[in-house]
Amino acid sequence: MLKKLHSEQLQVAIDESPTCTIRELSKTFHVSWYMTTYKEMKGLRSRELQAPFLDPIITHIEEKWILYNNFKRKKRWLSQDTDSKPIPKPRSGLHPQQILLCVWWDLKGIVYYELVSDNQTMTSEVYRQQLTRLKAVLQEKRPFLINRRGVILHHDNARPHTPRATKNLVEEFGWEVMHHPPYSPHLAST
Repeated sequence: MLKKLHSEQLQVAIDESPTCTIRELSKTFHVSWYMTTYKEMKGLRSRELQAPFLDPIITHIEEKWILYNNFKRKKRWLSQDTDSKPIPKPRSGLHPQQILLCVWWDLKGIVYYELVSDNQTMTSEVYRQQLTRLKAVLQEKRPFLINRRGVILHHDNARPHTPRATKNLVEEFGWEVMHHPPYSPHLAST
């Protein structure tokens, strides 16, 4: 019982100050550095290795527009005496077509992706619908995240991600949000 209580107290101390050293913990608990604290720390670390902390993170990239053109080249037969220069015709679609790709992935790979049509704007409502579909896919592909661990959603602070309705939906799902630091090249969601 004393060992269990010591382990729980040690876990609380580590959670309160994650940067503390083993020597500081040994002074706090008035125990020998090696005999007790090191063994407990080693046990806590092995628990972390059994349940890696990156597993529950679902990352959503900033939406990416993909440009594409579907040119149709027409062939024609010409006789030898005809001019082979094509007759210029005005094109109606001078700009390339585009489609919006939204991807969510975790440590194991792509979990879900969605293509949004060219004429649809990414709004908070569209993003909430995507999150609802993502939850259904997670229940099918990664049920251990939904049932046991909980999802940590990593996304930036784009307008569709920040309204109160979106935050309420994420809270309703029981997910935790890991915000991307603004203007930070580090920890970029891609």
